[in-house]
Amino acid sequence: MIIYFTRYLLEGNIGGGGRRALQIINEFKDEPFTYYSREQLEMGKLLSPYKTFAYKFEKHFSNGFAKRLRKSLLPYAILKSDYFKWKKEWRKPQLWFWRLAKSWEKKFHFVQDDTIFIEDPYYLRHFVAYLKKRKVKIVAMVQNLETLFKNYCKDKYRIRLLKKELYWMKRCDLVVTNSREEAFFLKNYDINVIFYQYYPPDFIEERLMRIRESRHQSPKENFLLMGNAGNVATKAGMIALINIWKKHITDEQLCVVGYNTECLEEYTDNERVILKGPLSDSQFDDALVKAKAVICYQVSGPGALTRIAEMLVANVPVMGNSHALRSYYNINGVIEFDSIEEFIKGIEYIKSAGAELDIHYPKPGPLVTKVKTRLDR
Repeated sequence: MIIYFTRYLLEGNIGGGGRRALQIINEFKDEPFTYYSREQLEMGKLLSPYKTFAYKFEKHFSNGFAKRLRKSLLPYAILKSDYFKWKKEWRKPQLWFWRLAKSWEKKFHFVQDDTIFIEDPYYLRHFVAYLKKRKVKIVAMVQNLETLFKNYCKDKYRIRLLKKELYWMKRCDLVVTNSREEAFFLKNYDINVIFYQYYPPDFIEERLMRIRESRHQSPKENFLLMGNAGNVATKAGMIALINIWKKHITDEQLCVVGYNTECLEEYTDNERVILKGPLSDSQFDDALVKAKAVICYQVSGPGALTRIAEMLVANVPVMGNSHALRSYYNINGVIEFDSIEEFIKGIEYIKSAGAELDIHYPKPGPLVTKVKTRLDR
């Protein structure tokens, strides 16, 4: 039996992580397979007993006296989770993941013939250790190298935490990434790894194909800057791109859309840069039908952006800087820029040829075959 534990939401407003999880679920639907999502596991409730403790600890034990007493006062969970090596806003989730792993150990009985799919083996290292003792095969469906996020862990600990993350990935029988660059990196550390590109699950693909068809008859009005501004790296990139646009693009309109983009209001001017914020599905689809291109801009961040693949399926050209376009280089419909001059040239190219582009983003082969082949080695 294959059992997939995912920490992502699979209902409602599904983010990139949830979309990737649904792709994996769809790939294994014809196998002896089951999955437990965030909704099913009620993961949010698991944090509550530790949340209060974490707040109290930060309030009462954040002085020099605490440093001398940490080893004797802190529970094993905190010591083993590298609690203080992470930035403050990312400490509580460390406890959450530890508690989650413990709950799975209690709720489920695993046998040697099982194959367990998890995400983020570093966060769930207690669970990985538990499964290894039972000689259960572990496949890590890695969405990001978490320690590469600049805003998660303290700078002086990043290399140390990266080494730990690599260690726990290596303890898995197989790692599957959605980033070609991260697969290359892990392969050079002798980690058994597969790069498997993101492709939208069936119900999203159907919606994108309807957009694709509508774009053939629709006039193109503006450029879209799209992203979740709740992500620190994405927000920084969106602000940088807005500033570039206001300074260098005088004859085109940029519409800013996406989750949490209300925080960008001060950067827009309602003339050439318009904030539309979060959109309903129908509003978003209509915006894509009329878009000349979608722009992605990131100054940092690991993994690969799932939205780029979706835009290409919908026949929407994508412009982006090299970092944002990782894993999507040299694909028809993708325009890369790394300077103001290249950005302006890309805008002019889209204006002249964008409507005539016929973009084909291929669907990857079956993941089941790849996973079985690698696990049987």
